[in-house]
Amino acid sequence: MNAKQTVPLAVTVAPAIAAAPAIIIVGAIGFGIVWLIKNAFAGGKTQSPETKQETSRPPAPVISAGVKPGPPPVVKKLITRADMATIFDNGKRTLSRTAAVAALRRLGFGRSAAYAALSPDGRFSSWLVCASDGIIYWTDEQ
Repeated sequence: MNAKQTVPLAVTVAPAIAAAPAIIIVGAIGFGIVWLIKNAFAGGKTQSPETKQETSRPPAPVISAGVKPGPPPVVKKLITRADMATIFDNGKRTLSRTAAVAALRRLGFGRSAAYAALSPDGRFSSWLVCASDGIIYWTDEQ
């Protein structure tokens, strides 16, 4: 063959392509044999799934599809007119804003919700009288 002549790529790669399936099969068989021998001579070093669970942490709870794990949903508790009347003892009691917020918090409401309920232009503004000295009065008249 002349030095200027070249052999097509398909002719040079063809033997390697023909041998590829045989190489893959022999490699898989060899890997399987090595794995079997390794596990057979491991002695008592490997653990079955039953003993592995006993020595490790407890299994995770089973979660059904579509349900996200986590804490139960928080049920929002809204401040009602009756709650406001309770903390002001139906108008017999006057409170500062911080004392009224503390009283609402003792009833189980959040701080932000309590301040929003006690604002001069909030939901209960028609029943609340906010004095200039910061004292809040409750009235049943609208």
